[in-house]
Amino acid sequence: MSPERIDRRTVVRMLLASGLAGSVHGLAGCATRRGVESDWRQAAEIRAAIRAPVIPRRDFDIRDYGGRADADSSTAISDAIAACRAAGGGRIVIDGGRFLTGPVHLGSRMELHIAEGATLAFIPEPDRYLPPVLTHWEGLEFMGYSPLIYARGQTDVAITGKGTLDGSANETTWWHWKGGRWGIGKTDEDQKFARRKLMEDAENHVPVHERIYADGAYLRPPFIQPFDCERILIEDVTIRSAPFWLINPVLCRDVIVRGVTCESYGPNSDGCDPES
Repeated sequence: MSPERIDRRTVVRMLLASGLAGSVHGLAGCATRRGVESDWRQAAEIRAAIRAPVIPRRDFDIRDYGGRADADSSTAISDAIAACRAAGGGRIVIDGGRFLTGPVHLGSRMELHIAEGATLAFIPEPDRYLPPVLTHWEGLEFMGYSPLIYARGQTDVAITGKGTLDGSANETTWWHWKGGRWGIGKTDEDQKFARRKLMEDAENHVPVHERIYADGAYLRPPFIQPFDCERILIEDVTIRSAPFWLINPVLCRDVIVRGVTCESYGPNSDGCDPES
């Protein structure tokens, strides 16, 4: 066999091999592109299927129920919520200043609206977030401090507006319960003991109503937690200084979180942690 024929055959084999490789690479590239396009189509279909809450067009301004700027307006907010519930739903409006409050529990067909320039600031006194409610903490179900904004088993709930929700947490309120560097030289209050015990309770299938970790347990509440709710909208608000996770939908369906600004720099300041 002459060197010329060997070289020629070698060249042909190389060309065939490179052609096949190019074809396979091209097919793989096409498959990848098709897969990506399919994924985005599926994402678009999921988004299109999510239903937004339907809220009646009725406003309940907390100032009409005794709410005053720079003062504890917890009672005014509770009264506005009660009136809203009795009317069949509507908007709880926070406008015209900075209003102080304890936990806010929303019902069905209710929208908490924080107007631009307004602030709803949560008073960082743990006793205000009692009695314990059914809640989740890092995925574990138990009875603990109420989330700052909470709804359980409700439908059509919204939190909107270009105003601010301020959790008022800092190194001396809520955050030091994290322990470690957050608690050094400040307090002996620390979440680690209750956290470990709660994990043991879950592993041992202790009934949820017996898992009570509130006063003295130091498990910080999330800021916003709809629990077992349907059709939730959280839109445009700015959320600051949260004790723990900022947005934590638990076992909810049809949840929309859009245009939210998160400004919290403490421990576990996760922006949005949905749990299913």
